[in-house]
Amino acid sequence: MNKITHAAERKAFQTVLNKMIDRGSEKDVADMAESLLSLIHKIMKGTWKESTFTTLQAIADDPENKWHRYTERILKNTDKGILSTFLLNAAYEGGFRGSVTAAETSEKYNCNVPWIVLMDPTTACNYHCIGCWAAEYGNKHNLSFEDMDRVLTEGKELGIHACLFTGGEPLIRKKDIIRLCEKHRDVAFHAFTNGSLIDDEFCKDLLRVQNFFVSVSVEGYADTNDARRGEGHFNKVMQAAGRLIRTQDDVGVILLLDERFRYRENLALFPREWADYSLTDFGSSHQKIRAFWESREKRAVCQIKVAKCDQQCYSITKERTPACGRIIQAKKGDNHVKT
Repeated sequence: MNKITHAAERKAFQTVLNKMIDRGSEKDVADMAESLLSLIHKIMKGTWKESTFTTLQAIADDPENKWHRYTERILKNTDKGILSTFLLNAAYEGGFRGSVTAAETSEKYNCNVPWIVLMDPTTACNYHCIGCWAAEYGNKHNLSFEDMDRVLTEGKELGIHACLFTGGEPLIRKKDIIRLCEKHRDVAFHAFTNGSLIDDEFCKDLLRVQNFFVSVSVEGYADTNDARRGEGHFNKVMQAAGRLIRTQDDVGVILLLDERFRYRENLALFPREWADYSLTDFGSSHQKIRAFWESREKRAVCQIKVAKCDQQCYSITKERTPACGRIIQAKKGDNHVKT
């Protein structure tokens, strides 16, 4: 298949996929699941066993099934760009085009071609969890960017368009992983991580590349988890989760009615984003919440006025009056226009 035909086919598949995702995020997940299963069946028929489709159909038909609920949360809460790109690479590139290439390669060389590349960018880890083999391997074994790039390139030639990063802690190499995501736009990337290295810059990179998502490992609530992974890990996971799910429009009030948060050791558990916290009591909390939202409303009104003015001034600045040929000039942010 030439590049133009491939690009056109990929675009058409993405259009259908995006419509399904929109329907699934706005309506009952079963409605979208039925369409998606039908599409997958057409793509993977002859590659997957019929029993696999029977199992998937049973999950789609049962709203109480845990995998049904999990899928519904993914559809409603995941960034649509990331969800669309991941499914496009996994289903179209890997399932549709890749499975054909893999079958041909398997027959040609009389070998099995896996559907995913499992890769450890490094054995290094910033934690020493009880029972984890990674800590026993030391921190000096690393794959170079060039080696990882070569493995992915050769994998795509075999029909493999999915990659799972483990470790060690793979996000120690997150800059190289993002570079791989940028270069291999047709691969669905995933990583298991302890979550401690997820920062704001990394979250922005995830939104930008859109073909990479992560799963954060925890063993339960704080006491159970930290007993194995180390004191404070659970809190770092919660902070990482907050960074992954929040957007620029997310604002709100967190009210902790617990006198233990008056003490320094408990205040130290707060994420750094809570640096502007204030102490209150039950009697005055209502007034503080009202003041917060009133200040947000005033700020929003101010931003809207400025934004409208900027837009108006920008359009006028670009316009030449046909009658006299003079250019109308305006400084960005002015509330009036001079000629």
